[in-house]
Amino acid sequence: MSGDYFDCIGRITPSGTVTEYQLPTSTGPSGIAAGPKGTMWFTESSKIGSIAVNSGVITEYPLPNPNSYPYSITRGAKGTMWFTEPQANKIGVISSTTGSIKEYSIPTPSSYPYGIARGADGKYWFTESSKIGVINAKGKITEYPLPPSSNGPSGITAGPLNDLWFTVGDNVASITTS
Repeated sequence: MSGDYFDCIGRITPSGTVTEYQLPTSTGPSGIAAGPKGTMWFTESSKIGSIAVNSGVITEYPLPNPNSYPYSITRGAKGTMWFTEPQANKIGVISSTTGSIKEYSIPTPSSYPYGIARGADGKYWFTESSKIGVINAKGKITEYPLPPSSNGPSGITAGPLNDLWFTVGDNVASITTS
């Protein structure tokens, strides 16, 4: 291992073999998710990146706002990857075939979107500072406020029963897609 894991993507096999892939630019990757056609997609401080699993070839795509700091990423429909941009207050989507990026502003100012997951309903659910948001493929955003006593939610994942589970403070909670 290189010793500076802040500029690498790592891979570990079931037998425990670790391989590091050095990023072309050292920008601190954070979120990572499986993408289409044998790729992994990840977020960096000002870019979205992909790595071909078989070859290790890395491609980086700069974001329109270099200070958006994308964090979480999830696989979408039709070869897309959806991601959060906490500092830009946006949800982004990138085409895995063309690299084109589209961004959608969140209605609530300074909501700091963090985690994102695709729900069983085909929409993209994300955490905000005091809400759970959902965005459809056309960019329509709906927000659901959490109780005032809730600390900011962060991670989110699809559950088994048309629900999504998220962390909020020291707790775990869920929301249904309906």
